[in-house]
Amino acid sequence: MTLNVKHKIPVQSWMSAAFIKKVFTALQGSIPSEEPQALLVGGCVRNALLGKEVDDIDIATPLEPQSVTRILEKEKIKVIPTGIKHGTVTIVSNTNSHSSNEYGLEGRDCDPHDSAKLAWRLNVDSHSKKENRYNNIRYEITTLRRDDKTDGRHAEISFTESWVEDAKRRDFTLNTLLMDLEGNIYDPLGCGFEAAQKHHIRFVGEPSMRIAEDYLRILRFFRFNAYYSEVGIYDEEGLKACRDAAPNIKKLSRERITQEFFKILSAQKPHEVLRIMFSHGVLSDLPPKDYDAEFFEYFCTFQSRYGLQALASRLLVFAGLKTSHVKAMDEYLLIPKVFIKDMACILGALKLNDLSCDSAIHESLYKFGRSATAQALIIELVQDRVMNGYAPKALKTIQNWDIRDFPVSGEDLITRGAKPGPALGKELARLEQLWIDNGFSMDGVKALEDLL
Repeated sequence: MTLNVKHKIPVQSWMSAAFIKKVFTALQGSIPSEEPQALLVGGCVRNALLGKEVDDIDIATPLEPQSVTRILEKEKIKVIPTGIKHGTVTIVSNTNSHSSNEYGLEGRDCDPHDSAKLAWRLNVDSHSKKENRYNNIRYEITTLRRDDKTDGRHAEISFTESWVEDAKRRDFTLNTLLMDLEGNIYDPLGCGFEAAQKHHIRFVGEPSMRIAEDYLRILRFFRFNAYYSEVGIYDEEGLKACRDAAPNIKKLSRERITQEFFKILSAQKPHEVLRIMFSHGVLSDLPPKDYDAEFFEYFCTFQSRYGLQALASRLLVFAGLKTSHVKAMDEYLLIPKVFIKDMACILGALKLNDLSCDSAIHESLYKFGRSATAQALIIELVQDRVMNGYAPKALKTIQNWDIRDFPVSGEDLITRGAKPGPALGKELARLEQLWIDNGFSMDGVKALEDLL
């Protein structure tokens, strides 16, 4: 079948990178361009068309994995057989990348001593970030395929040379689009381009059949609505099919549920899609009984306002700031240990005096680190414990303040006659708090000055 160009977009920088051009040239070989042997597919096409950032680059090909491997290895490109059974191999370009957010406060940082060594910057060279954005990236190359048998979790597939057959097995119409490196967009089913242009999230074919092939598509339906659809506009057939099949989500592994739910939670306005999900019986028993949707909405809004989105804190606020509620989500979710650590730091910061002055900010930074303090500040803004006008100054302090090291150790006390044991630890903690309360200074406090 000959693919016809539906639309053309300007070539973006990642499409003209030497590495991907080398891959496409190698796979095309001597076959006429009218019979493409490699086309971009899925998220990278969708996002390029809609003007969104491209994160993952997927390539589809009628060539079988063994042929792809042989061709690329001949070009000295390392091929990793990540999913041979389903026709997928992975290749990786070989340079490094860097990214940061507006305040230089990456999502996780609990150790105040580690965080003190990091370079926090407000003004990151945005051009440099864009230039490096697609270095060291993983490209997945998958052979065109059809689903022969599915059970809601796994699929048995066979390879095909038909772009249409491959498109028919995809989840949503806007994910069926294909594109070459010149920006030519192809619409093998004739409905993907319109869906993308109108921001419609519609299943390919019969929604209930697509969902029955993989129940994860229920969560993907809501995730795609959160990221791509117009607010509050849902395909009614798709919504009904998701509601009817919702009990089957429990058949999925916690790993897969966690991955999709965390992506939903990371959306710009997750509260809106969560409301629709829960009201249609999708993961409706996940939120705690005292779930405060309005508080969660305000928290996400403040996070976005200050460019400080962090998933662990969103999950904590979703759980009503209670670790017991987080633990109760174990039925569906796998909570990373690092999230638990981050949550403990945030809750610790919230137990201190309100973060409404520099001294309180300094104490929280010393005890719990930069990111935990920033997230606690956002929570206190929502709680009206901190004035909005102070927030920008507080965030600059969080970014720039030089976190001190307590200049006294247990050895110092032992050399002055203290005996090792619990009493020594208590005395050291007492002196440390005196030092903190004294503005992180030994001066003017006799108990501290005696140690100099």
